[in-house]
Amino acid sequence: MKGKVFLILILLLIPITSKALSCSYSEQARLRMIASNVNATYDYRELDNGEIKFDVTLTNFTNELYLVDSYTGVTYYNNGTNEITLYDYNPGSKIKYTIYPVKINCTYSYLANKYVNLPYYNRYYKDELCLNKNYTICNKWQNVNLSYEDFKKRIEELEKVEEVTPVIENEKTSILDYVSNFIAKYYVFILIGIAITGVGIEYIVRKRNDFGF
Repeated sequence: MKGKVFLILILLLIPITSKALSCSYSEQARLRMIASNVNATYDYRELDNGEIKFDVTLTNFTNELYLVDSYTGVTYYNNGTNEITLYDYNPGSKIKYTIYPVKINCTYSYLANKYVNLPYYNRYYKDELCLNKNYTICNKWQNVNLSYEDFKKRIEELEKVEEVTPVIENEKTSILDYVSNFIAKYYVFILIGIAITGVGIEYIVRKRNDFGF
């Protein structure tokens, strides 16, 4: 019995706290609406070494919000202009910005997530082998994970296919052109021939009918 009393006294002496929200549901809804209006755009910079880096700009980022960058793990707050630019992301990066309210204990979780998927960058797109070429492998924003030797081999393979294809197309075109030209040149004789053939067939049919065939 004494042990139970002692335990109760200890529990009474320990301060019991609960984490209560410090803003109403309507306030939370308002903040979620503000967070949902945050927009993300990106631009890129070409470096001296031929590589590029992306910069992401977040607008409508008010002083009631802060965010955590999943790519770097860094937390960012409003800088007084409702716009913040984050620098030096690598091509192909998949970024998630988790937005929270600055007001302490206003929500149990985040307000919104913003996702930015940066394109891959093809470091070979300026190569002379891509000059005047429309190959996919020559697109600027293409994911090309090839060594330069493999890249050259792929271009050579595509050029061989390109050399064969026009020959087939030219053959088809030349046949069609020949038939069209022949009809255009001799269409009068062709029509006469069709008419004579028609008359001949009709004559034969009548004769057969006369003789009871």
